[in-house]
Amino acid sequence: MKMLPNFVSKETTKSESEVFDLIKNASGSEGYYCLHSLGIARHSRKEYAEADFVIIGPAGIFCLEVKGGEVKRNGGTWEIGWPGRSYTSSEGPFKQAQGTKWPLIDYIRKQTNIDLRKNAVTGWGVVFPNIVFDVQDPEWDSDVVYDQRDKNASFIEYIKRLNRYFLDKAKNSEYTPSPTMGPERVKQIVSCLRGDFDKIPSISGLIGDSKRDLIQLGSNQYQVLDYVLNKDNPRIICDGAAGTGKTLLAREAAMRIADEGGKVLFVCFNDNISNYLKREFSTLKRKQDVWSIYKMLGHFIKLGGKQESLKHARSEYTKEQLFLEIYPRIFEEAAANLVEDDLMPQYDALVIDEAQDILNAPMLECLELLLDGGFKNGRWALFLDSQIQAEVYGRMDTSTLDNLSSFGAAKIPLNKNYRNPKPIVQAMCNITNIPLPECVRNISSEVEYRVASDSKGAGKRISSIINELLDDGVSPSEISILSCRKREKSCLETGKPKLSAPIVWLDDTFDNVDEKSISASTVSAFKGLENEIIILTDLPDAVSLSDWERSMLYVGMTRARTKLFAIISNEFLSNHTVQ
Repeated sequence: MKMLPNFVSKETTKSESEVFDLIKNASGSEGYYCLHSLGIARHSRKEYAEADFVIIGPAGIFCLEVKGGEVKRNGGTWEIGWPGRSYTSSEGPFKQAQGTKWPLIDYIRKQTNIDLRKNAVTGWGVVFPNIVFDVQDPEWDSDVVYDQRDKNASFIEYIKRLNRYFLDKAKNSEYTPSPTMGPERVKQIVSCLRGDFDKIPSISGLIGDSKRDLIQLGSNQYQVLDYVLNKDNPRIICDGAAGTGKTLLAREAAMRIADEGGKVLFVCFNDNISNYLKREFSTLKRKQDVWSIYKMLGHFIKLGGKQESLKHARSEYTKEQLFLEIYPRIFEEAAANLVEDDLMPQYDALVIDEAQDILNAPMLECLELLLDGGFKNGRWALFLDSQIQAEVYGRMDTSTLDNLSSFGAAKIPLNKNYRNPKPIVQAMCNITNIPLPECVRNISSEVEYRVASDSKGAGKRISSIINELLDDGVSPSEISILSCRKREKSCLETGKPKLSAPIVWLDDTFDNVDEKSISASTVSAFKGLENEIIILTDLPDAVSLSDWERSMLYVGMTRARTKLFAIISNEFLSNHTVQ
C-alpha cells in the first residue's frame, strides 16, 4: 500500500506505528493509498479533528481510529491507554471514528463536485492492535472492529469487511453506491485530500521581503562613509563591483559634504542616472549640482559662448573623438572666457560616480578647473568599478587612476554585494566566468530563463512575463526591460510585445516615466540604476563572449533587486551554463 507520508513522525504513538506497518505491508493492497494523520478542519462539531488513518482504494474510503493499550468504559466514560499514560473521554472511539466520515465526504464534494454517497463505499472503523475487543454493544457492530485476532490476515481483509458492511447498510438508504472505485477516481480523491504541491512565494510578496531586507542593510553600507568621509580624508577612492552600493554611497557622500556647508559638484557618465539623482536632490535644500559629464561640458561650453563650435564639431567627428578630444578642447576654450568674465564656478568638493567611464586625462583636466584646489589639494570622492564594468565603454586610463591615488587618497574596497539576491549573482558569475563575491541579501530568488527563437518570440515571452507580474499585483514601475542591443534593434521594437501597461523608454528627462508605465532601456544606459524586476533580453549567443559582451551581461543581470528574467535563445542555452 502506498503510504502518504511514507514515514511516521517521532511523536507517533507505538500503537499507531505498529498499525502503520501492518497497513504498509498488507498483501493484496495494490491500488490502495493510506493517508496517515489526516486533519479535518471543517468538522461539524469541532474546530479541528483528525483521522488516524484514511484508507482509499478500490473498496472505498474508510476513516480509521487507532486505540492502543487497555480499553475500559465505566459509567459512560471511556479510559484508553497504557497504565500511567491513559486518557478519559465521554465520546468514545466509535463515535470519534464515525464523526470524521461526514465532514470528509462534505469536503470532497465541495472540492471535486463528487457525491461519494453515490460513487464510493464510505465508512469508518476502530483498530485495537493490543487487545481482543469482543464487547457487544448497540453503539457498534463487531464488523467495524479490528483487533489482535485480525493480525494473522492481511489488513486488506479488514478493509474488504468494512466494504461489505457499509455497502449492505447503504442498501437501506436512498443512495446505493458503486461497490468499487476505479483507479482514476481513487487518484482524484487522494489528490484532493493530500495532493502534491509546490507553492513558491508570489513575486509581489518577494518584492515586499526584498524592500524590507534592503532597508535593514542600508545602515551597514553607510558605515563605510562613517569611517572615511571626514576632513582628515579629503580624498577617497571607493572601488567595487556591481551591487556594492557605489551610487548609494556617492549620493550620501555628496549630501554629507553639502550638509557641512560645501558646494558640491556631482558628476556621472549616464544621463539617466544623473536625471534620476537630480529628481532626488531637487527636494533637498543643499548646494549640489548634478550633471552627466557630457551635459556638464555642454552647459559650460554654451555658457562660455562656444556652442557653435561644438555644434559644428558634432557633425564632423566620431563619438570617441568627441569624448576624448573635442569636448575637452572646446570646454577649455569656453572656460578661459568664463574665467575672464569671472563666471567660472568653483566647487568645494567633487563627487564622481561611474568614474571608470570618465577616468582619462582630458576629462579630469576639465573637472580640475571646477574644483577648488584641484585634484592634488581639493576635496573629492571617486566611486568606480575598475574591473569588468569598465569594459562597457572601455575608456578608463589606469595611469590616470594611479596619478589620482598619488595625491594621498584613501582607498576603500567595496567587497560585499548588497543589491542582488545570491542566486542572481551566482548565475551571472557562471555566465561571465568571474569569481563569486560575498552576497549579503537573504532572499531566495532564482533567475528565470525563457527561450525564444526570434524577436517575435522574445516579444511574446516578454508579454507573458509582464502579464503574469501584473496579475500578481506587481506595479508596472517596478519592472524594467533591458536590451543588450541598441533600441532600434531590440526585440521591443522588432518583436512588438502586447501589454496591458505602456512600455516607456527612459529619455533625458524621466518625465514620461510614472507609476503606471514599465521602463525600458539599453543595458549601457541603465548603468548605475536598478529596479525590483529586470527582464533582460537580446543577449549575445556566442560561446566565447567578448569583453564587451561579458560586461553587458554583468551589468544587465546585476540591476535586479528582487527578480531577474532572461530571454535567451536555444544557442545561448546550449553555449552557457544557466543553472
